[in-house]
Amino acid sequence: MESITVREVNSEVNVWLNYNYSTKLAALQAATRALSVEVLREQSRVSRDLYRECHNDGIPECPTTD
Repeated sequence: MESITVREVNSEVNVWLNYNYSTKLAALQAATRALSVEVLREQSRVSRDLYRECHNDGIPECPTTD
């Protein structure tokens, strides 16, 4: 599995691939797939955390995303 490191302070994203690709394009495509998976995980985590915040405090109203 690829390793992804995000440093928010410097707005850096590092992707380490487990395989040496023959072309730069192939490596970029693999990094794109790995980043897409990471984005979906982060979106899921943020949504889950927002849901918990809205439903665990006893307050019926939650912020809308309109």
